[in-house]
Amino acid sequence: MCDRLRNAVESLVRQMRIKILYRSSQESSPESHYFPLESQNEGVFWIEEPQGIVRALLVPQPRFVLLHDLGVAAFLDGYHREAVITLAASIERFYEFYIHVASSHLGIDPGPLAETWEKTAKQSERQLGAFLFLYLAVTKQVCDLPIPMLARLRNKVVHNGYFPTQAETISYSFQVTWWISKLYTDALTVFKNEIVLYQMSLQNLSRLPAPPISIHSLPVGRPLNHFMSLSDFGEADFATECSKFHAHLNAIYVP
Repeated sequence: MCDRLRNAVESLVRQMRIKILYRSSQESSPESHYFPLESQNEGVFWIEEPQGIVRALLVPQPRFVLLHDLGVAAFLDGYHREAVITLAASIERFYEFYIHVASSHLGIDPGPLAETWEKTAKQSERQLGAFLFLYLAVTKQVCDLPIPMLARLRNKVVHNGYFPTQAETISYSFQVTWWISKLYTDALTVFKNEIVLYQMSLQNLSRLPAPPISIHSLPVGRPLNHFMSLSDFGEADFATECSKFHAHLNAIYVP
């Protein structure tokens, strides 16, 4: 029984990894190498080929974008709890992203910003409050996030072990996606330079190995980019639009 449970857990963990299909420098077939890479938090994945060539696979987007990819993948695979939890993490990491780039835009130095962030790093409610007031300071407008609705389902799933229905998951996923799409689109216009510097600060390239090395960008964020490109979309459209990316989210191809 223990062995069966262990095998089931290991199988689930393998499914939760980010699968990378890439073309070796010595091969023409993209299926020549298949790596289910474990997630990490430095914005860089490393692959070493048998020929000694090292590939650095950079995640060129903020962490909330990759989390959104994984949340949509969980939704499409029918894992509703995992979709809600991951998309909740996505929008919470968007708050972090916005706090950093907006503070930088307002002229706050990195040192005091990092020190202040540490005081809120483990408290999502304070992060939400900081985001709302920074949004107000930058735009001079109130952000109309549906906070009670998002918090209610997120807390039931995370703290009470609640299994959300498909309808609840679609509604939650749509709201998170709609708001991130809108807010990120605005941020890319207002904080263009700050976003570049922020993302560079997340990619720990100080441990780059000696040459030969090949650097690539992972094509993450296609679902979110797609929703951002739409003039408008509703909850009824969400599942259909997400299904267009099922194959892409099962594996990421690197040429």
